[in-house]
Amino acid sequence: MLLDLIGNSNISMMGLRSDFLLARLLIKLPGQGVAWHIDDIGSYYKKFGDELSINREDKTCKLGEIKRFWFPVLPWEDGHVFQISKTVLSHWIEGDVYEIPFGQGHASSNFGYTPQYSVSLTGVFND
Repeated sequence: MLLDLIGNSNISMMGLRSDFLLARLLIKLPGQGVAWHIDDIGSYYKKFGDELSINREDKTCKLGEIKRFWFPVLPWEDGHVFQISKTVLSHWIEGDVYEIPFGQGHASSNFGYTPQYSVSLTGVFND
């Protein structure tokens, strides 16, 4: 259902194939966050590893490079932040999309008053 809400035209604009996607709706209530971490490709590998012959070292598969994107569902509100490497993101608007390069640390926090909704989307990149 989440992929239907995102829509094929938006998936295409991100350069992703629509047939091998892993989408996650992330909800942070006020006072919640995700500590600094570096993503592995584990969940994507678990879902598509055999079918795509995924190489976990270089994040590629038989169809090409695998990328992860993050985007907010709603416009930015006070207290909502996301950091990728040394870049702290805030004041986003609907339609903003950010790549989270594999191997780059990132974290997020909601120290505001309203829930923060965002999506993590992983898939095969179309060159």
